[in-house]
Amino acid sequence: MESGSAVVNGYLSTLGEAKIPLLDKGFLFGSSLFETLLVLNGRIVLWNEHMQRLAYGAQKALISMPSESRILNDARRVIQHNIRSSEQTSHKMQLRIMLTGGTSAALWEDLPTELEPNLMMFCRNIPGISPETYRQGIRLQSQPELRSLATIDIKSSNYLLQMKALAEARKNGFDDAIFVGSDGDFSESTTASFLWINSNSNLCTCPTFQKCLSGTTLLALRNALAKCGQQILEKALPASSMNHTLGAAILSSTRGVVPVRSIDAYNFDVDSLQSEFSKWNEILLAEQLENSLEI
Repeated sequence: MESGSAVVNGYLSTLGEAKIPLLDKGFLFGSSLFETLLVLNGRIVLWNEHMQRLAYGAQKALISMPSESRILNDARRVIQHNIRSSEQTSHKMQLRIMLTGGTSAALWEDLPTELEPNLMMFCRNIPGISPETYRQGIRLQSQPELRSLATIDIKSSNYLLQMKALAEARKNGFDDAIFVGSDGDFSESTTASFLWINSNSNLCTCPTFQKCLSGTTLLALRNALAKCGQQILEKALPASSMNHTLGAAILSSTRGVVPVRSIDAYNFDVDSLQSEFSKWNEILLAEQLENSLEI
């Protein structure tokens, strides 16, 4: 059984004992949002940025947003419960916050935002990616973008297409998938932002408008680099132009910057960029801890 702690509408339990209402609208209809936060050395990383994105998503998805004080109180309770119940102390934990449209079998409510939402969370220890993976990099398989543009900019819990893409990539011997839009440009991987280094050695990322989710960790890395006088350019990368790319990486809250070794049959020289990847992870970590809350 998966170890960890959970809180469902204020009720605290182990992760294995947690229960959600059968008529939860997230379970029935996919009316659900989530945020995955990193808890590092007893501090919740990038809390404000995640709450801003959750509030934006709730407004767009017509889900009532609980007060931030209620969310933070439950977050601290479930983190502390996980720390107490863990057999060993972990410096790195994953906190997942889920907000659904409430409990109702009705597909539509006259005033959906007046329906009491369900607020759920779980916290668990995570080992992180091995140093070997950071050194060698991961392999990505390009797959066509099939997600709806209407919800691509919110953190919807409906990850069916991401799960399908990941399963297909793993079946074909890759570590993850990267989406390619109808315009032929890369956007993001199944659960992470995508970065690349162009032929001028500039760090770049995909324009977010109608292409991919606005990443909180990407924003943190952007802010950290700005303090060093560097920037992340927003530029489209056609899948047909990888020969003009020096390197690539994915970026997420719990993994940081992870080098990409290859996309399909195209290989990158990960070894020559190790110092850059390490530097980005170091300044990202400093930025994350600077923008964190004590539990």
